[in-house]
Amino acid sequence: MNEDAFGNERHTRYRLWMMGNFPIQKNPTLRQLTEFLDEIDATHVLQAIENEIGFFITTDRSTILKHSDRLEAEFKVKARRPSEMLAILTKE
Repeated sequence: MNEDAFGNERHTRYRLWMMGNFPIQKNPTLRQLTEFLDEIDATHVLQAIENEIGFFITTDRSTILKHSDRLEAEFKVKARRPSEMLAILTKE
């Protein structure tokens, strides 16, 4: 055992390094989302899905809002504009 610069013990004996070309496994939900969203938008929406957030508020009409029906049907996330969300929240 060695100590690092902060005095923490390091267990170097059991480190394993893997080398080679191993395919990176993409999250299956992210794979589905990237069929119709770009990777950045899909990653943002994925966070809402995985954290069970019911609404995704955005002004992005050209991608996310364009696919709001599909997002709601397949992933149970309602993509809404801020003005739509305000109307939902203030509705009595």
